[in-house]
Amino acid sequence: MSHLVFLVHGMGIHETGWESKYIDALNAVYGRYGFLAKKKLTDRFTFVPIGYDDVFRETVANWALGATAFEAEAQKAGLSSTRLTSWLKGADAVDNNFKWTHAADVLMYKLFSLVRERVCVRVANQMVAALQEQIDKEGESRWSVMAHSLGTAVLHDTLARLWDKNSTLPGRDAFSACNTQAQVIAMIANVSRLLETKTDSEPYDTYETPVMPGSVGQEGRGCMYYFNARHKLDPFTVPKMFDPQVWPDAQALLEEPPLYTHVEVEHVHQWNVHDIGHYLDHPDVHVPLLRLLTDPTSISDKEYAQARADFKPFGTLQTDAAVRVRQKLEDAMAAQSSDWLVLGKVWQAFIGKGEKGGLA
Repeated sequence: MSHLVFLVHGMGIHETGWESKYIDALNAVYGRYGFLAKKKLTDRFTFVPIGYDDVFRETVANWALGATAFEAEAQKAGLSSTRLTSWLKGADAVDNNFKWTHAADVLMYKLFSLVRERVCVRVANQMVAALQEQIDKEGESRWSVMAHSLGTAVLHDTLARLWDKNSTLPGRDAFSACNTQAQVIAMIANVSRLLETKTDSEPYDTYETPVMPGSVGQEGRGCMYYFNARHKLDPFTVPKMFDPQVWPDAQALLEEPPLYTHVEVEHVHQWNVHDIGHYLDHPDVHVPLLRLLTDPTSISDKEYAQARADFKPFGTLQTDAAVRVRQKLEDAMAAQSSDWLVLGKVWQAFIGKGEKGGLA
C-alpha cells in the first residue's frame, strides 16, 4: 500500500510546484542512510501538496477593490481619502511586500473566522479527496503529514474540525480519527498554540483535540506518532510555545519509540533559521522523523551517532559570521508571552535585521 505524505506550507505566496522545496529537503537527508537509500524517496512515499494561500490572496484582492470603491464614494461626498483606504488599496500589490505576503496571512487567519473556515475547508477538501482516492484504489489508507509554520495551525484546526463529532466540515463522517488515523503528524516550527481559537463555536484547545498521538483505534487520538521540532532561535515559535510536558499522557511517552517526540535544535547555517530546509538538515530533526515515517530500525543508532558527529553547527558559515547572525537572532527574540500580538513585533524585528527576501 502506498504511503501518502501530505505537505502543508507556511505563510507567504506559494506558486505551483512549491512542494519541490520540501521534497528536495527531505531527499537531501534521506539518501545519507544505507537502508533508506536502497529505495528512492518518491518510490517509498507519494507526496501530496496541500495549498491554501489562494484564500488569503483572494481576500486581500477584495479588500483592495473595496478600498478603491470606498474612496471613490468618499470623494463624491467631499471627504478626503483616509490612511485606511490608502493602506488597503496596496493590499493586492503583494510583490516583495512582507506585510501582505506573510504577516497578513497570519493576522487574517487569527482575526477573521470566515477566513479561517475557508482555509480549513480548502485544506480538508484536498486531504479527503486524496484519501478517498487511495481507499477506492487500495481498499484502505495510509498517510502522514508534515506541516510548517502557519501550516501547523492550519493543519491542527482542519483536523480538529474533521475529527469533531459536532463539525459540519465536508468529509467529516468518512474521516473519523478511528478510521483514518495518521501514522505521523510532523509539526515543524509549530505555531498552533499561538493561533488557537477557543470560543463556543470553535472550542479547539491545541492540547485537547484529537490531534494527538495514541494507539490504533484509540478514541480521540488522530495519529500514531506526533513529531514536534523547534529551533531555539526561531522567533516565530517563542510566543505561546507548543511544549507540553506530559502529553497526551504518561503512557504515550513510555512507548518505544515514544508516541510524542519533541526536539529542539540551535544550528545556524543561514539567517533564515525558520526555513523548512534548515530545520530538516539537522540529524536531530530528520533522523527521528524518517524513522517514524518508515521504521525505527531504518536508521541505525550507529548511523545516527555518526550523522550527529559529522554535523557542523555553523555549516559553511565562518565562525565570526555565524556569531553575528546568532546575535541578531537573539536580539530579535521576543519574551515568552501568551499574547499572540507579540508575534507582529517579532516579525518586524526579524525581517528588518535579516537578509532580504521572503520567508519559507
